[in-house]
Amino acid sequence: MFTIGHGASSALKPISRDGLILRTSRICRNLQVFYRVPRLHGDLRPPNIFLTARGDEGDIQLGDFDCAVEKGSQLLASSEPFCKVLQNYELPEGSAITEQFSLGSCIYTIRFQRIPWHDLAPPTRVQKIINGELPESSSNALFGDLMSRCWVGDFESVYSVEQDIIRLLQNKRGLQAVGTMLSSMNADLISTLKRECVEFLEVERKKNGEI
Repeated sequence: MFTIGHGASSALKPISRDGLILRTSRICRNLQVFYRVPRLHGDLRPPNIFLTARGDEGDIQLGDFDCAVEKGSQLLASSEPFCKVLQNYELPEGSAITEQFSLGSCIYTIRFQRIPWHDLAPPTRVQKIINGELPESSSNALFGDLMSRCWVGDFESVYSVEQDIIRLLQNKRGLQAVGTMLSSMNADLISTLKRECVEFLEVERKKNGEI
């Protein structure tokens, strides 16, 4: 489900609990960098999350910005079960709630190594999303509640999600250890991510004749 390195497909492999927490935190950090442009990613799902070979756990980067939208604009992608869907199969306006929904499904996929409702047909999965039903996640003591809160849009922002993740990690590893782990998401990488987002949007504006 993840792409490692320069585009070679790889099946999801089991990762440590610390690795799960750290990678989820880095996904949140990537989303926040993207928001500075400002845009919503609009299509957050495992194929668009890249694990690069750097360090023991690797670094997380997001890709495929083709469905990026401004906050309040209708989403362009309907990649179930990673996209919130409204009645009549309409896509919602992009917001912190829609990004959280996608994030919750990504966390589920990373943790359980399968997509939510993997044993159901796509139309059935979509109908469950429309009905507001949630995948079963209580079997994961660490992340079950976090996933459910993401699916219902309980957080004010993705930043709030990250802070909750950091709190979980601090409770398990301690403040100093967490500071060391998070410092690997360094300023150079953040700058690179932001530059890539800006360059992509400039290309899109040229295509649309805006500049």
